[in-house]
Amino acid sequence: MMPKPRKDANLIIQHIIDCIYPANAVDSFVSFDGSSLAVGDLPLDLDEFSSVHVLAGGKAACAMADAIETILGDRITGGLVSTKYGHSCELRTLPILEAAHPIPDENSIKCAEGTMKIASGLGKDDLLLVLISGGASSIWCSPAENITLDDKQSVTSQLLSCGATIRELNTVRKHLSGIKGGRLAKAAYPARVVSLILSDVIGDDLTSIASGPTVGDPSTFGDAMYILAKYHIRRSTPTGALSYLEAGMHGHVKETPTTVSDSDFQVIIGSNKLAKDTAESLGHSLGYNTHVIEDPVMGEARDAAARLCNLAKNIK
Repeated sequence: MMPKPRKDANLIIQHIIDCIYPANAVDSFVSFDGSSLAVGDLPLDLDEFSSVHVLAGGKAACAMADAIETILGDRITGGLVSTKYGHSCELRTLPILEAAHPIPDENSIKCAEGTMKIASGLGKDDLLLVLISGGASSIWCSPAENITLDDKQSVTSQLLSCGATIRELNTVRKHLSGIKGGRLAKAAYPARVVSLILSDVIGDDLTSIASGPTVGDPSTFGDAMYILAKYHIRRSTPTGALSYLEAGMHGHVKETPTTVSDSDFQVIIGSNKLAKDTAESLGHSLGYNTHVIEDPVMGEARDAAARLCNLAKNIK
């Protein structure tokens, strides 16, 4: 028989996976009684809206959309689901497009164009549910004016290989994009925008998760230029992308919107913190003295593993 500690550890791991599995995460935060929709602590009377559209982006987009379709059924008017190649599932009504990750491709542009077309066609009586998960930054690729897909691919590849953090990567991508950094929410205004978010970012910074398409962006073109200089990739940045960032830094291109509509709402339905809280609670219930590491585990996996093993040895 499996030793009890190992059996319990496996039980805790499976419980975490079940808790933050995309469809289960949606079910935990969304309920519908036929007219009243609750998203987290936000009540919404669907009879007050003329339409309900769903836009999903990321590696978990299909799983999240499937859960929303199950909950809302024929109350969904339309929308689009954009996900990574090989991550599709069969949906009832919502169309699906697949694109590349982590380096965007031509289909990533199609995903962003389709998403922005739907968003920009909504009005004040419409409700837009945006389902966001990791990978949406690549899957929703909307190069800004005079920037090519090759430019975006080059910048993304360089930032991924030079050791830039996800926040730094997304700061640059937001300032080369027509959908990131709050621009999706801006396109949907004055529709009511409600975002359900699976966080893959340390600290759950909404402005960094999927490059924050539905939240205000505090970063600037100057920040993006600083990051290129920090990692010594300014000279190797494509001319079109560099010229655009420089123009923005000198005020010739509008900054990303710093705020979105006061009526917009965002809720994180899955995150590292939720996973840790789940593990701690079950560990306690099984009789263990649990120790939660509050500081983020960052850096190389091999280095983090060594630190965690040393911690375990010290506890022993």
